[in-house]
Amino acid sequence: MTAIVDAQPKDLFASTATVVAHLEGVRQIANGISLAAANAKAVAARAGNRASGFVPITNFIDEMGRETRRLVDRVNQDAQRMVRGMLAEQRLGDALDRLHKGMARLEERSAYLDGIARDLAQEHQAASESTKRHLDSLCELLVTITDHARAARMMSTRSRVEATIAGDYQTSLESVADTVDNAAEHIRDVVMKCRVLLRTMG
Repeated sequence: MTAIVDAQPKDLFASTATVVAHLEGVRQIANGISLAAANAKAVAARAGNRASGFVPITNFIDEMGRETRRLVDRVNQDAQRMVRGMLAEQRLGDALDRLHKGMARLEERSAYLDGIARDLAQEHQAASESTKRHLDSLCELLVTITDHARAARMMSTRSRVEATIAGDYQTSLESVADTVDNAAEHIRDVVMKCRVLLRTMG
């Protein structure tokens, strides 16, 4: 049996629900990043040429916010599929255990029951492999979200450099850079917690 099956189902479901809840928070943070980008665009427009280098930065930050929300949606979808797979895996495993116990009480082997047991074992293995694939997919998506957060932090550093030449608008643009940096750091921390949770399920 896999580690996923060996673990208590209620623990697996609780861990999955916790990951989904954490990532809903990430979605809200990503919304804040997009809002910060919109504010920065407005400031950059008022600053004109002095903040022209800030425009592609805000476009990138806005896109990163949208992409993070899209990834969170995918995580939620995969998590739902994984829970359905875990339930199927659990049901098949229980049915297989009951069948083996019943067959052990028979005085003679039954070719018919042996065939059913083989079919059930194959279905159980397929369900186990499907659950593992979904778990791997979730982990990969979380890595991608982490990469986006890292890129956002790098972009916030570039934002501060661009802000220094924006004259009277420097403080406003630096504030945007700080917002993005703090949000990206928070996303990274939350996703790290989610990755630890998923590793305990694998």
